[in-house]
Amino acid sequence: MTERYKRLGSIAPAASETALYTVPTGIVAIVSVCVVANRDTAQGTVRITHSADGAATATTDDLVPTAKVDPNTSIECLKGIVLEETDVVRVTPSTANFTINLYGVERDIS
Repeated sequence: MTERYKRLGSIAPAASETALYTVPTGIVAIVSVCVVANRDTAQGTVRITHSADGAATATTDDLVPTAKVDPNTSIECLKGIVLEETDVVRVTPSTANFTINLYGVERDIS
């Protein structure tokens, strides 16, 4: 089984739900950390969800329902989350002034 340590996803999304990472077919991924940076001068919030098999986001998918991020700072979250093929991690920031990076390992399952 081949393992690739990498940045799984990196986005500066609009203030709406956006896919950060979709696990490719034939892969399992283990998240080592998600770094959420607020580039704004005001406090903001972010929601992070994990939907199995690419399904639409449901309330039960919340990993981080509402994380407050102070101005010009970052937070770390989601350590050790296991994602199966076609699972999706989505983010919903309160403003367009966030940058979100997801780091981890992709492992072939075949």
